[in-house]
Amino acid sequence: MSRHSLSFEVPGDGNAGLREVVQSFHGIFEAIAADAELDFVLHLVARDITRLLGIDRCSVYLRDARSGLFRGQVGETTQDADPSIKRLTCGGPADGFTREIVATRKPVLILNAQTDPRPVHATMAAWDVKHILGVPMVSGHEVIGLLFLDDSQTAREFSAAEMELAASFADLAGMGISQAIRASEQHERTATLERQQEMARRSTIIDERLTALALETADLQEIARAISQLTEKACAIHGAQMQQVGFAAGVAQDTPAVRILEPEQRRIPEVAKALKDLKPRRPTMVGPFPRAGVAQRALVTRVTAGTEDLGYVVLAETRSRFTPLDVAASRRSAMIIAFELHAQQRSAEANRLGREILVRDLLRGTEDEASTRRRSSILEIDLEAPGAVVLLRVHAADREPLSLVEVHAAAAKLAALSVGMTAIGDDTVACIMALPTGTNRAAAYAQTHRAVERLRAALHRPDRRVLAAVSGTCRRPDEYPQAFVDAGHVIDRVRAAQADGRLDEWTGVAEDLGVGRLFLSPEQRADVRRFAYDTLGPLLEPDERNVTLLETLRAYFAAAGNTRDAAELLGVHANTIRYRLSSLRDVIGVDVTADPAAQLATHLAIAMLDDEARHR
Repeated sequence: MSRHSLSFEVPGDGNAGLREVVQSFHGIFEAIAADAELDFVLHLVARDITRLLGIDRCSVYLRDARSGLFRGQVGETTQDADPSIKRLTCGGPADGFTREIVATRKPVLILNAQTDPRPVHATMAAWDVKHILGVPMVSGHEVIGLLFLDDSQTAREFSAAEMELAASFADLAGMGISQAIRASEQHERTATLERQQEMARRSTIIDERLTALALETADLQEIARAISQLTEKACAIHGAQMQQVGFAAGVAQDTPAVRILEPEQRRIPEVAKALKDLKPRRPTMVGPFPRAGVAQRALVTRVTAGTEDLGYVVLAETRSRFTPLDVAASRRSAMIIAFELHAQQRSAEANRLGREILVRDLLRGTEDEASTRRRSSILEIDLEAPGAVVLLRVHAADREPLSLVEVHAAAAKLAALSVGMTAIGDDTVACIMALPTGTNRAAAYAQTHRAVERLRAALHRPDRRVLAAVSGTCRRPDEYPQAFVDAGHVIDRVRAAQADGRLDEWTGVAEDLGVGRLFLSPEQRADVRRFAYDTLGPLLEPDERNVTLLETLRAYFAAAGNTRDAAELLGVHANTIRYRLSSLRDVIGVDVTADPAAQLATHLAIAMLDDEARHR
């Protein structure tokens, strides 16, 4: 039974008010029985009480079980007041009006609401409330809600009969709303259970799909595509150096790139700090940072194997917000990506080691050709393509070592055409470099020279000077041992040039030595000197006449045996050249103008001596 008697008096027919209350609740209880949404039921309550009392405003508040305060739910006015009402609460320390209603469990009428001390004046002023009636909705022994009634147009005073009518209506409303709240809570529990079941189902799908990718040894691009499809988010996979190794745009192909790990964004202090604080395999929200111009949120997961950082997986929040499924997918995918990145790293290391051993054997010539070709085929190295041996060596006066890892990193960064490399002691690294194809030999060596010089310069330090040498062309495996020896002689010549103060010669190329390539080794250079002295004989004695004759010979050979051109080179008459060449025959005993063999021997002897002088 209600705490109020239902036989109350109203003007006119004494039972009219009761009939109207019962008729009003017919529609309300039908809505409750039909499982209508709670706000719809509350609107019916507010609409009917305003119609019964002939007023134009009613706001409905329900008690929050956690805080004990009453929170705004709906408002019945001439316009949509729900958004404003939902932002309001009542029953706080300054709200004596609400506390009185709850304490008495009876309607409380306030006249002149903006001057009465009990209500919150700011709220009364904001809504321009003149007189206001507060009515409790009671279920059992608890006030579950409040109705606030007033008329925006007039200073409406409520009679005792109207207050009794409002109290009776609120009692019935309390019973109905309690049932609606229980139904709403049940619906919410059911919906929550359904969401959890759906999340579990999708989580299983994600787990099964990613596990299948792991078993199929999918590449990183396939993994990124799968994650993007499963989460409907753009996905990027990055390596340990934050370089992007996989990307998928998600369901929308116009999704922008995931930029949070790009260099310009990593330089932003807020982004840098967030990335530094990432925990292994723990998806972390990064951003947004509006003041820094980072509007996009990203879910970043650091991919690790043990204590080793392998990379990152990043989801971008674009068309929809992140969900727990995105977090689960990121965490699970980090494990799959760790396997793939770790496998790639091990494969790269195995390939690098295999190439290092192959290069070492090629330079030593210790392996038979059939075995070398089998190993080169496995490593996808074409030994039929032209190549050259490149030596990188620390200057003799410097002590800092040159590590193979360092040279590998520099070569990879510069995309140098290295087939493989091996360390020789602490101061030298030997590489086999593929020569450019599709161009002439001079252009190919010029391009190779530039590439080696860039590599050498990248390894240069203030306290460690690096020299480089490039051998001649190798077209078969058995040519590499001699090319290795030749490159060593070339780098010795570069080192000698450094000792002489010619600091511009940091890189030497065997192709640039001309005929001097035939006599690179010290033993061969001794033969050069003997050959030159045997050929030129007395002409090498240091006197003015011999110097003039040698100068004439050089001009004659430079002019391809044309006496007029030789005369032009020296600024003398052609007859002077003829006379000197005739005198030369008397000195060395051969006629270079008439004997082709003597001309070749003399030309070679002078070229060899000039080459030796340049590199002495």
